[in-house]
Amino acid sequence: MNSEQHIMINGRFLTQSVTGVQRVAMEAVRMLDEMLESGEIDRRQYRFEMLVPPGKRQEVELRHIPVREAGRMSGHLWEQLELPRLTRGKLLVNLCGPAPLAKRQQIVTIHDAAIFANRENFSLVFRSWYRLMFTGFRIASRKVITVSHFSKSEIQRYCGIGERKIAVHHLGVDHMAKTIADHAILAKHGLTPGNYVLAVSSRSPNKNFDAIVKAIRHLGNTAYDCVIVGGANAQVFGQAEVSGVNGETGGHARAEQVPRPVVNQAELAGVPDKPLEEGVGAPVSAAGSTHHGDSHADLIATEERMAGARNGDAAQTPRNRVKLLGYVSDSELKALYEHAGCFIYPSFYEGFGLPPIEAMSCGCPVIVSQAASLPEVCGPHAIYCDPHQYTDLAEKIQQVMGDEALRHSLRERGLAHAEGYRWRSFSGGLFREIVQSG
Repeated sequence: MNSEQHIMINGRFLTQSVTGVQRVAMEAVRMLDEMLESGEIDRRQYRFEMLVPPGKRQEVELRHIPVREAGRMSGHLWEQLELPRLTRGKLLVNLCGPAPLAKRQQIVTIHDAAIFANRENFSLVFRSWYRLMFTGFRIASRKVITVSHFSKSEIQRYCGIGERKIAVHHLGVDHMAKTIADHAILAKHGLTPGNYVLAVSSRSPNKNFDAIVKAIRHLGNTAYDCVIVGGANAQVFGQAEVSGVNGETGGHARAEQVPRPVVNQAELAGVPDKPLEEGVGAPVSAAGSTHHGDSHADLIATEERMAGARNGDAAQTPRNRVKLLGYVSDSELKALYEHAGCFIYPSFYEGFGLPPIEAMSCGCPVIVSQAASLPEVCGPHAIYCDPHQYTDLAEKIQQVMGDEALRHSLRERGLAHAEGYRWRSFSGGLFREIVQSG
């Protein structure tokens, strides 16, 4: 029998708030731990340990992967200067994008290439650091893991990393099955099952919230509501017509923190490492800094008012109520998915696009954009729209909400399709890369 291999995991993500890639990292590590427990990974041959910088951190229950605090620094300094020394002679696994450039015996994970493809959304300093780091992984890594074939092609294109060095492993969605839906949120906000369109608000220009706003206005008066979770400024729709606005909306720091894996590498992985109680993971604006106001929403509101003046009532706010729910829990989000008439996700750019698959796993019909990784991930089991044409999104909403047979078909096909996305598959693929890179 071979000697025991000691594998180190970069646990810096535990010092950040749980959004996006941090959530993915937690699910991957939990599944590795389950595989150690079940014997799928031989504990006599492979020993895992997770290193974290000093300070406050998220707690994670693991049976076979000890978490050890090491070093004196924090954030990027800990990762770049101390982590290579702490893991000398051992394979290091990095699950959240950033990784030490002074180490070659490591596996890195790059979820997307948004920092290159949408460079205008990030500050010069921010994108310069990520460009240096990601292109440096051509040398400073044994393997690069990404989450879609689309992202693989983007990483090859922008980072110059060879095709054979990049492995694709799709993410899982079975965390939704472990969540108990809180159906009380429907009564709380006066929602009728099957009679609302669900969308997620985001300040990231990549997510194309602008198209959602314009599509809702274009639809005019409908028999169904539009429900927005996450951050949104009521001024986008017009204060008088919006209901259900609570203290979590507008320019509040929790605006982006719908607790679900929304994977946008540069948007979420590069947040500063502040103490957890100080709001690590607050939304990053297009300028790359913490976004305290909602100027993006205000600009959209101004644009819509001007459009209304030019086009008569074509851009007027619909009479049906747009409900801004703000922050929702995992359990509430699952209930909203389960009872929505459809879920819309007209994103311009995704490395994977987990929310549509989450929705499918809950039996929710899905409308997504025909862009980036979304056709690969959703396959023929979603309705596609042109993200550059809000009128097309509006037409697709009308199509789905007006056709019960189509919604039933999308529900059944989506449920079956989502079965193919399992964290065991992702972590199993990760472990195979570990074995080959050891």
